[in-house]
Parts: sequence; C-alpha cells; structure tokens
Amino acid sequence: MRTRKNTRFINIFLILMILGLGQNHLFSQEDFKVRSVRQGSLSDPPVSIQPADPNLIDGSILWMNPVNGSAIDKNTIKRSYDKYWQNRSQGKGSGWKPFKRSEDFWKNRVDENGNVPNILPIFEEYQKKLTSETKKEKTLQENTWQPLGPRNMPEHSSYLDPTGMGRINCVEFNPRNTNVMWAGAAFGGIWRSINAGNTWETFPFTQFMSIGITDIAVAKTSNTFTNIVYAATGDANAAWGGINCYTIGIIKTNDNGETWKLTNFAKQISDRVLINRILVDPRDTNRVYAATTRGLFVTENGGDTWDTLTNAYTRDLEFRPDDPSWLWAAFIYGDGTNTYYGLFRVNVVQREGKDSVAFYRSLDFNYGDVIRMAITVNEKNPPYVYILNAKGNGGLHSVIYTNDGGQQWYYMAQNLDNKIGNYTWDLLNASSDTPDSIKSKSQGFYDLCIAANPANPLDVYIGGVNIHRFRGNNQPWELVAYWTTKYQQQNVQYVHADHHDLRFSPDGVLFSCNDGGINKYNSSSKDWKNLSNGLEVTQFYRIHTSRNDPGLVICGAQDNGTLLLKNNVWNYVRGGDGMDCWIDPFDQQVMYNSIYYGDFAVSRNGGNSFSPLLDTLKTKEKAEWVAPFAIDPVVPDNIFAGYENLWKAGRKGVDPFVKISNFADKDPIRYIAISRANHDVIYVIKPKGIWRTTNAGGEWTQVVTGNGDLGLTSIAIDYKDPLIFWFTRGGFVEDEKVFYYN
Repeated sequence: MRTRKNTRFINIFLILMILGLGQNHLFSQEDFKVRSVRQGSLSDPPVSIQPADPNLIDGSILWMNPVNGSAIDKNTIKRSYDKYWQNRSQGKGSGWKPFKRSEDFWKNRVDENGNVPNILPIFEEYQKKLTSETKKEKTLQENTWQPLGPRNMPEHSSYLDPTGMGRINCVEFNPRNTNVMWAGAAFGGIWRSINAGNTWETFPFTQFMSIGITDIAVAKTSNTFTNIVYAATGDANAAWGGINCYTIGIIKTNDNGETWKLTNFAKQISDRVLINRILVDPRDTNRVYAATTRGLFVTENGGDTWDTLTNAYTRDLEFRPDDPSWLWAAFIYGDGTNTYYGLFRVNVVQREGKDSVAFYRSLDFNYGDVIRMAITVNEKNPPYVYILNAKGNGGLHSVIYTNDGGQQWYYMAQNLDNKIGNYTWDLLNASSDTPDSIKSKSQGFYDLCIAANPANPLDVYIGGVNIHRFRGNNQPWELVAYWTTKYQQQNVQYVHADHHDLRFSPDGVLFSCNDGGINKYNSSSKDWKNLSNGLEVTQFYRIHTSRNDPGLVICGAQDNGTLLLKNNVWNYVRGGDGMDCWIDPFDQQVMYNSIYYGDFAVSRNGGNSFSPLLDTLKTKEKAEWVAPFAIDPVVPDNIFAGYENLWKAGRKGVDPFVKISNFADKDPIRYIAISRANHDVIYVIKPKGIWRTTNAGGEWTQVVTGNGDLGLTSIAIDYKDPLIFWFTRGGFVEDEKVFYYN
C-alpha cells in the first residue's frame, strides 16, 4: 500500500502517439509496424535456440532474472542489485522495495556462504510428521492455536486509502464450472473457492513453510468438476536472482484438492530452477508443460517423468487455442555473441518414444532493452496474440499484437524514450502524475500482466502498478484501476497496487491478482469487487500484544501497512510496509509503529491516529529494513530506536530523541534488549556482534565478536542477573543456534 501524493491531476486517459487501433486498416501504416532486432514470418523454417551465457549479460540486471541458474547466491544477487541502483534514485514504483523484502526474508535463512538450504529433505520430514502424529499431539495442537486473522478486509480510517489482505500471484478457474476458483499466494499456498470467491479454503499440504505459488493449471475433463490440478510452487514474480520464498517443484491433486502429492519435477531453490508458468494440454490431462528458468519441460504421464524441450530460460507460455500442438513462448536465449528476449512459436508433435519439437522465431529484442515479456492469446479469436514488454529500467517498452497469427505485428503502445506527446510511460508503473518522475523508476520486472477480452479482440487490459484498458475505435488508453482513491470522482476505483495476473474467466469476467488480493471487474459499471475476504495470506514482519489485554494486537504487514486487532476487529492504521510496532505496557492508548528504514510514528489515542516520531532525516544515520524499537520495561516513558547508534527519548517521545552511543561500527542496529533487573543494562545486536552498556549508554563494550555478518537475531536477558543472557543465530549453520553468555 502506497501513501497518496498530492501531485496535480493531468489527463488520466493518457495522450498517446498511437491511437485508434480499432480499425484494422490503421495497422497497414508503416509507422505502426513493430520494429525488433530480428523478426520472422510464418513461412520461415525452424531455428535452433541455446541457453543464454550469463557472462554476456550486463551484471547490473542479473538480479532481475536468474538466467540459466546465474546469480543464485545471496552475495552475487546483492552485488548485481547495487550496481543497477548505482546511478538511479529509489522511489515508489521503482522496484527496489520488492527486492528489499526478499533480501530481508533470506538474511537469516542462508548458510555462511550465502547459499539457500536444501528444502526437500525438510519437506519429506514434514510429510512424515503429518502422517505419524498421535491423537494426543493433534488434540494439543488444535486446542493451543487459533487463527486470529485478518480473515476479512481490515477496516480503515477516513484519512487512509483501503489496504489489502496479502499478495496473490495467480487465479485459475474450473473450465466447466466457474464458481470453482483456485488462487495462488506469493507466500501462503493454494486456496480454493467453490462459490465464485465468496469464501475460500486452503490445504495443509500447500501451507508447508508458507510456500509460494506462482501458477496453477486446472485440467479439462468431461466432468462438471475438474478434479486434476497442477501447481508451480515458488514466487517467480519476486524471485530476485532466483530466490524469494520456498519452492519444492510442481505439485498435483487428483481429487480437487483433498490430497496433494509432489510430482517428479521436484525442484528446490538450490537446484536453481524456478517455475514461471504451467499449462495442461486440453486434450490430455497427463500432458503438462512447465516454463522454467532452466528451460521448457513436458510430461506425458502426469508428472512421473519429464522431458526437456529446450534449456533456454522460458518466462511465459500460452497454447494456441485452436491447436494445442502449437505454443507461444517467451525465451531469454543467446547465440554465443548476443543475448535476446525472443517470442517464438513452438510446435510439439507427439511421437512414440520422444516428442518432436521445432522453434519458429517471431520477434527478437535485445535482452536488457526488454527485461520481461508477458503473453496472452484471445481464446475465441486464435489469430490474435498480444505481448506486453517491459524495458530494462522496468518501464513500458511496448504493447504489441498480431491479428494474423504472427505474420505481422503492430504497436498498440510504445515507449519512444518519453518524447513529447507520448505518455505511454504511465501505462505500466506510474505512481505519480508527472512524466519526469517515472522515466527511470518502474518495476515491470516485478508486476507485468496482460489480458484480452475473448468477446472483443481489441478490448485489452495491461497491469503494472495500475491497470489500463485499450478500447480501440480511435479511443485512447483508459485508466481503470488506481492504487489510491485519488480518481474516484472520475469513476476510477481504488484497487491495491502491483498486479501480477489479469485473467478472464470462462464466462468472460476479468479478474486481477495483486499485492492486496483478488478483485473482479464489471466493465459496464466500472466497479471492482474485492474477493479477498477469507484469504488469510497477510505477511507479518512484527507482532506485539498488549500486556493487559491479550486481544489487543498491533502488527506490521508487508505492503499492507500496520494493522491493529481491537475488540475482535482488524483495523488498518498506517500505510506502506508495516514494520516494528509496540503497545505501551501500562497505557495501551499509547502505541508505536514504523515503516521501512526506521520511520517511526506514535499514537496517543489507542491507534485512531499516528503522528511522526523519528526517522533517518532526523538521525542522519542508516537503519535496517526493519529497524528495531524498544520500550524500557521499568520506566516505559523511555523509548529506544536503533539506527547506526541507539537513540532514546523520554515521556513516550514527547521529549526529543538523543543519541546514547557513538559506535565506530557504522552498521545499523538489528535488535535492542533492556534488562528488567537493571534498566541501565542495554544490549544491541549489529551484524558483527553484540554490544552492552551497564550505565544507560555512558559506555559500551562489545561482548560478542566474530568475522563478517554473524546473523544474530535476538537476545533474552536473565530476569535476576542482567549480565547473563541468551542469544540466537539465524541461518543454516549446524549446532550454532542458541548461545548462553555468563
């Protein structure tokens, strides 16, 4: 959720150089023909493609796409990311926050060399546990834990725009019964609705380690209810350098989700294989295609064995609706000298033993000029194919289409280096209304999707931060969803930002999957209906409860703000990414929250409103992505915040903050602990160790040392002796988890 900017309103219906595509004769004009590095025709012979060589790719963009397994370790990804942002400013909609979220998640979940763990053995042990739990264990578990939510959309104050439930990557429908819907959460498994999204349910199998789901494919059968469903685990949309959340490969159910199993496409992060797209052949429920970072794969036996069709990075995939032996595919591939982002027609002929496959070039763009490609086809008009391309800076490259199966391609919109009169930059990721503010700040590598109305081949929608619609008939692009309520008076409704999937249901209704959940569009009334109630997929950074009222809980949520549970109702009290948050132990009218990099705020009226407290502009120091906060357990009027140094304020922040340390180590503080036995004894964790003061900040001593980032995560101080404490270490380092210091 982004906070509103008070920038002046300019025409939201976007002045384009390319208008009036509703009449096909316009496309005969030479200016509207697509210009690419290489372009094929339907009469061209097949060509061979080979994987891209990561050594030939600009190192500053390796973090965006793990081309053939490159940039998989955390340190390599970070170097690539830093290089990309070296001469760029970070702002809303620029793509830096999704990376920082992923970086924070993995910070303490890798080994000492920055490599991710082997998840499959953990998953196998988890499955054994599920099948061997005793009745006593189940009863204990059921009696101990209760879901608190949020289960329904949080309420919000009048001074805030609405928020969301959490990140949803994809939605799929039962082709014979559109009341049955499947949704894949970026973190949080698979969800099913049998009543068109009014209620949702999930499955324990898919909740393993809050596993991500990139794509879902429902097999077509002659039955009313299709029972066979395949799902690609992981989160390809935010998988910087190939890692974001946990993945175990492709999973499958034969009974409409009641039971699930892992297919033999059992991949994990350390295999450097991320699944971008999964399709089931409409003629054969056992024939499944998987588009991955390591190539295009197919199974003919429901996932028992898989054959490789190409080893080239495959980002998107769609069947030709009238002939599933043909597919449209987006490849990142090379020729030994150059690297291309290419659109291909792929012909797969089934043969006994092994299929025959041929690749036919349609369009090639230089990789880096185009950083991501999204494909859609028109189900009822198969010759119509649409491509949405993102530039190397994440902004719009082009929207193109063909109406003859790929012989000739035409622009629906293009970015002409932001020349005067061409405001197509706003089609993807404009988070403000000023063209200059978005030229180099977009995130098409994170949120990029396109859909075409089956009933009207020139009714096309594209999604980035917002959603735009192409109407044809000499009409400009239309803004149909915006990430704030700014344009509601112009009949443009709020829909949560960052759209990952636009999909028409079999009965012709448009759905959006975004970082707030799922929304359904009524094109006649231009209304969006939120279908996210019941999707318990909110990702929390921090949780804090009231000492006096266990039902009063404040939480910081990724991309969905700070949430307050009060009287069994969830309330949205601050926007952005909610981070560390606290409730005063003696006066629960006083609450504290924060967003990224230590932007703290305070409420003195029980969370009804918050006012600024402290940030990096005041301290002039760096802070962690989730900067720590603490309240003195003895004198709760004293509050503390961690930046490069420890800062303290009295009277619950009424007094100004003062710095009570002067560390030579300029790394930001990650954790603060204050002794109950003697509140003058304070501990802080930094990457390289633990520091302690015994005189309220007068002097500091480093009591735990080591080489490099130790990955220390928390401290518990002995209740009686403030010089005795325990501390924990993250990461996957054997026999080094909990430590005792005396």
